[in-house]
Amino acid sequence: MVYLGAVLGAGFASGQELTRFFAVFGPWGLCGAAGAGFGLGLAGRAILVRSAREGAASYHELLATLPWPVVRLLLPALTLFLFAGLVVMLSAGGSALASHFRLARAAATCLVALAVLGGCWWRTEGFVRMNSILVPALLVFLLAISAGTLLQAAPTSPTGP
Repeated sequence: MVYLGAVLGAGFASGQELTRFFAVFGPWGLCGAAGAGFGLGLAGRAILVRSAREGAASYHELLATLPWPVVRLLLPALTLFLFAGLVVMLSAGGSALASHFRLARAAATCLVALAVLGGCWWRTEGFVRMNSILVPALLVFLLAISAGTLLQAAPTSPTGP
């Protein structure tokens, strides 16, 4: 659920990205979406297997087990990208919360930051708990919206004269 939450929560599976990267290519876009999903699954499995084998509990520990010194040099860049992702997530989450619940944007962003901080406080267990609640809810909403969209877009049979 944590991996699924990261992939879905990161926006890869949102409608905007699917439209921009895959749907514009029509039927061939489905091949691209399937390939990207398969690639993400393989990469996630490889990371999980290597982490378990090496006993790595964090990305820093995982990178330290890799034999290539160049990979270890990527740690500052990875840290920068993770921080940038956090900033974007807080901004987008705050904006969405503010618009849906008619809150001040600063207050909504603080609420999102507190939720993230709560997850960090309990470390891995906190994020596993959060994901075990949020990911199934996200999947239900995703399936419901997809089904509603498909039903609206379904062609109606023409009526006779």
